Amino acid sequence: MKTRAKSELLRGKNAVHTDDLFDIDDCLEINSVDGYHVVLEPTSEPEHLVPNNGYHIIPKAVIEAHLRKQNTFV
Repeated sequence: MKTRAKSELLRGKNAVHTDDLFDIDDCLEINSVDGYHVVLEPTSEPEHLVPNNGYHIIPKAVIEAHLRKQNTFV
């Protein structure tokens, strides 16, 4: 499953940062939660998934403001 996800979501990428990946040792089947049911069915329709690596870019202005604040207290 992980290999398939990497091949589909990371097509054309040279290297992958792996801090945000977790190995799954075991899976439990969940039939329903609070009366809701999920049914997965295969489809031939293409999905264009956008990977989310869990990291958020800090805007340059925020970094510069932080550095200016540090310099005023030295």
